[in-house]
Amino acid sequence: MRGVPEDRVWMVRLRREAMDEVAGRLALQGGDLVFTGDRGEVTRIALASVHRVRRIWGSPVLTVVHGGPAGVERTAFYFAQPPPLLRPDASRWDQRRTRRATVRYLGERNADLKPTIRAWVREIREGARAARGA
Repeated sequence: MRGVPEDRVWMVRLRREAMDEVAGRLALQGGDLVFTGDRGEVTRIALASVHRVRRIWGSPVLTVVHGGPAGVERTAFYFAQPPPLLRPDASRWDQRRTRRATVRYLGERNADLKPTIRAWVREIREGARAARGA
């Protein structure tokens, strides 16, 4: 890959039933976006199957919408460790406080990581265009 090094990220598959985070490394290899988890698990997303890729404004998060075995899937890559998810049984006060802290944390990390994430978006888009055109 040209301008983007392999980066440490946290992958979160955006599903209703389970949204567990997995730490690892993200890289572009051949025609795939490859996530290698710290425990050795490998997730490959074919660039030809990528429908949309974007950086979530104001946060260090890259989202990829792609085709998968179960149809269209959404995967988020956090370039900073994701904050804890809200507990369903938390009081309204705790939910607001947690949400504010999460937004503040992600905003602070975004300032440092914005150029890196923009480069990833550009490279994935170019790779996806090339894979679909081939």
